[in-house]
Amino acid sequence: MPPPERDPGIDAFRGLAILAMVAVNFLASAHATPAWLRHARDVGFTVTDAVAPAFVLAMGLTLGAAFQRRFERNGALEAVLHTLRRSLALLGLGCLFGAGEILLGENEGGFNWGVLQALGTAGLVALPWLRAPAWGRVLAALGVLAVYQVLLDGVWLESVMAQPHGGLQGSLAWGAMLLLATAMPAVRRWRWGVPVAGLALVAAALVLALLVPVSKHRVSASYVLLSTGTSALALAAVDLAVWARAPLDWLRAWGKNPLALYVLHLFVLAFVALPSAQGWHAEAGWPLLLGQLAVVLALLHAVAGVLERRGVVLSL
Repeated sequence: MPPPERDPGIDAFRGLAILAMVAVNFLASAHATPAWLRHARDVGFTVTDAVAPAFVLAMGLTLGAAFQRRFERNGALEAVLHTLRRSLALLGLGCLFGAGEILLGENEGGFNWGVLQALGTAGLVALPWLRAPAWGRVLAALGVLAVYQVLLDGVWLESVMAQPHGGLQGSLAWGAMLLLATAMPAVRRWRWGVPVAGLALVAAALVLALLVPVSKHRVSASYVLLSTGTSALALAAVDLAVWARAPLDWLRAWGKNPLALYVLHLFVLAFVALPSAQGWHAEAGWPLLLGQLAVVLALLHAVAGVLERRGVVLSL
């Protein structure tokens, strides 16, 4: 069976998500970064809170179809094992970088549950429902999200708040988000399906927020719906740009090797953020910060371009 043709909209959207994650991580340790470019401390929602969910949506756009193709080609066992290996590899990479932060003295509060751990465990949560139809995955996502919210309100709030991305318990909510994302390709077949779905999710989140506060730190149910909805609207905008033949080849190059660029940017950021010279990064002004960010993005863009020209696609 020949490999599926790449979807330019998905590649561009994935590239946009990775670029945004790099910029957000770079600015997070700078004192000059304003509040609206930081994660909300608890209840609230900023543009930064929508970045990781955008990448979750990008994952979900291909996860269901890839699982189905592998299931039909190699059987159920191989499809399940491949997804398990991929999820555990993401989890392991995240733990490796978390351990590195502790060794470098960058995380005095203990082990950091980062984006890669959240993505890896989300894949494990979503796995049992990947063979279900799109509507079944949506129902499963809402069920998982409801169970998580009950546990969060009842017994988990303190432990979830103690870790970025909700820690291990928050993985249930990230898994529900990934399940919602796997249903988006079915919606995307309709001309206005994605923006309508995005607006519906945002509206549902605003209604739910009357009972459950929007909080990325808690990975609350209202946050999951709101961030998935805003990510869907961003996907609709990218699809529109692709349809209008906007020059997005450079962004698609980023989207073809997202994991490689994400891992590379962690090493690059270490060289930028670790020097403790006063005024270098953490206490730098905007001219220096923007200059540093431009260099980081240019380096990653060069790597993305080399991989693109050589036809190299690195994936788990």
